[in-house]
Amino acid sequence: MTNYNISFYPYDALVERLVYATNNHAKKIVFLLGAPVSSKRNNNPGVADVDGVVELIRSEFINNQNSLKLLNDELALSGSKSYQVAMNFLLARRGQDVVNNLIRRAVWEPATITIQKSNKLKIQTISMIC
Repeated sequence: MTNYNISFYPYDALVERLVYATNNHAKKIVFLLGAPVSSKRNNNPGVADVDGVVELIRSEFINNQNSLKLLNDELALSGSKSYQVAMNFLLARRGQDVVNNLIRRAVWEPATITIQKSNKLKIQTISMIC
């Protein structure tokens, strides 16, 4: 087994290194941030989480009650795999282009999704400048 010795430097060292690199070199700096940075917090818009994506998928079938019932039945049995089950359901019935567009919506147009008392989905989108 390989033993990797990874050093983690303090915050001030990172800031100094970044400032030095940008002031003294023509280097481009890229930050790769994970999903938690863009997730919803405190009722602020953000990228849809698993439940949000599942609700977006449900919204694709809102005009087809038979398919919506089938999806809900499958989700009821899905346990911790609701995302995978819903995404597979969408792929089988709508195709890859619809899946791709849904992911774009989930990422680029953070959605606030609520289920009204009438069991109809209400989707409000907030456009983001990216």
